[in-house]
Amino acid sequence: MDSWHKGLCVGVAAALAWSAQAAPPKKAEPPKEIYSFKRDAAPAPGSARAQALAALAGAQEATLSSLQSWTFPDELKDLSEVPRAQHNQAVAERYQRSRQQWCESAECFYQTRVLGRTPVAAADLDAMRKLLRGALGAVPPYPSTCLPQYRHALSYVSAGKRYDILLSYPCGQILIGIDGQERERGQASLTQQRALDEMLTRAGVPLAAPAKP
Repeated sequence: MDSWHKGLCVGVAAALAWSAQAAPPKKAEPPKEIYSFKRDAAPAPGSARAQALAALAGAQEATLSSLQSWTFPDELKDLSEVPRAQHNQAVAERYQRSRQQWCESAECFYQTRVLGRTPVAAADLDAMRKLLRGALGAVPPYPSTCLPQYRHALSYVSAGKRYDILLSYPCGQILIGIDGQERERGQASLTQQRALDEMLTRAGVPLAAPAKP
């Protein structure tokens, strides 16, 4: 390396060293928040959820139901004999036929088969109200892609209206019906599944079969 290039390199190195010393130290930045957790919200005013929550105070009696949700039958999973171009049509036809047959052979409640019912004892009413206040009164801030299978339902009458709350414990979801009409679905924080199962078992009501894998 000739003297000119050597001098240039030395000059550049010196300039870089001087600028590093002269530059003020950078202030440490606080770590950025990666996740933002929101709190549960109250039900929207006037919504079916808000109506069912308000009606709890006037509920003097309630009924607990054991339910069995429809599940995809094996015939919907095996379409090996159907040409690929006809798969969608075959699935739609088998799906409709299976859903119709599900409720033709047994009593259904919001398209869910009823295995049995039992009145909620007066001593258990406070626990039922607590469960439903928690489920109805706090709306979780996250969505769910879980397909709900409702296995329990609590029904009560208040001010001349009937409220049905179907509970899906595995998915943390509820279905709200008023006077026999589905009005709303959503996420919920559900508790006391074991207590409900024990109430049904004591009354001789069968529990739903486990979901198919």
